[in-house]
Amino acid sequence: MSLNRNLKRIVPALIAFLLLCGCAAGGDSKPQATGGESPAPSEAAGVAGAEVPVPVTEEGLRALYESEGMPVQSITPYNGDYLVRYDGEVVWRFDWVYGKSGVRHKIMCCEEGVREVEIIRPGSIRVLTDGVYREAGYRRFPSVRLGYAGIELDENGEPLPYEKATGNSFRETYWADITEPSSFGSIGRREVVTNALVDVTGAQFVFGPPADIDGFSAFYAGTTQPPATEISFDEDSRVMTVIFRDTSLRSGEIPDFSKEQNRQLLFEPTLREQVKLPTEFPAGELSGSNPYISKATIEESGKDTVVRLCLTDIATEYTVETGKVGPVDHGPYIRIILHKRNPW
Repeated sequence: MSLNRNLKRIVPALIAFLLLCGCAAGGDSKPQATGGESPAPSEAAGVAGAEVPVPVTEEGLRALYESEGMPVQSITPYNGDYLVRYDGEVVWRFDWVYGKSGVRHKIMCCEEGVREVEIIRPGSIRVLTDGVYREAGYRRFPSVRLGYAGIELDENGEPLPYEKATGNSFRETYWADITEPSSFGSIGRREVVTNALVDVTGAQFVFGPPADIDGFSAFYAGTTQPPATEISFDEDSRVMTVIFRDTSLRSGEIPDFSKEQNRQLLFEPTLREQVKLPTEFPAGELSGSNPYISKATIEESGKDTVVRLCLTDIATEYTVETGKVGPVDHGPYIRIILHKRNPW
């Protein structure tokens, strides 16, 4: 009897103790980390991404972006995820949205026009540009931009919120087939060829200003760029034709100034930019050689300068490099680089 009475007293106390322990343990609903596998990309991305209501749909995504003032150009489904391309005023922007979690990440912003977009793998894209800068209207040779979804960190190593992230991308060289025409460069400014030659893998051309005041001041009115350039290829003759618009081989003589003020307008910038006037480059065959070009010529044709490159059979691709050979705005150049396509 005494044992039964003791059990009756002990059992309720034991139950109460267990209930108290359970409540204390339930106060923290998050399990303690004990190692194991890393979370999936979409789960890890939730730290820095901005979540979209799930289940994710194209209609829901479009409505969300439009409500945030970001006009959607396209939404591409990919294995349950989505690539969103939207208009960011003067640039195109690309986001990757993970379908399972609704987390979205900025991949890249592209200030040039877009020719092609390829999804390489989840969260990774390849963009081929057309080279046209939407804001300035300047056109460069096309390029390849590779971008990927990933967490961006601030100076303290903390994940940036979606609103402040800019994306993760880098630029690669675009190799065009030699039959692909291209056009690029600066329109509406007269330029002069100051040097040209065939180098080890292609041909290069350096430009300068005309000697007259209008031509000189227009050349240095802003950041100098190579002239408007057009490249084409004839498969029968295997001749690549390069046309530099509004470009000559001679700068012309320095004018006989009637006013000292006009002389200063020309000579002060000339000294500052380290330009020697007048300049003249001879028409005819260019010096230098390489395995891709059997012969190269240059000549004036009306207001333009025309270059003809006779290509050998091993030349199958080309790209274009631009830059400046001197300080500040001195010596914009174009370099056409030829290449043999890899068989694989």
